[in-house]
Amino acid sequence: MTYEVMEHARRAEDEQIVDVGAFLERVDSDHSLASELIELFLIESPKLIDQARKALADGDCQTLANTAHTLKGALSNFSAQRAVKAASVLECSSRERNMIETQHAFDTLRDEIRLLNNEFPTIVGELNGYNRG
Repeated sequence: MTYEVMEHARRAEDEQIVDVGAFLERVDSDHSLASELIELFLIESPKLIDQARKALADGDCQTLANTAHTLKGALSNFSAQRAVKAASVLECSSRERNMIETQHAFDTLRDEIRLLNNEFPTIVGELNGYNRG
């Protein structure tokens, strides 16, 4: 693992899974839109992770890099910086065809998305409660 990847991982440990305040700012405090984006991500992210897993198994670095790029964009919407960084590392390592780093980056991204997806139902509940409140 390169020094940059290790340093990136160390800094990521200090960051929260999702910055809800920044996410809400990004959607102009529209809680309905925020909830809808989360719901869409909860539906689409497993498909994208499966697509990335298959591309990794097939050694299809182009598809893997493209999928990582798509995930990076989606994750950026949520201000989920740890996951964004993991997707960025996966995208770069795929483009460089560094399969050892790519496998590690995929595992990290998958784990970050699991954490994020576990956090989202609580966030949606809070957003929906705020809409009713």
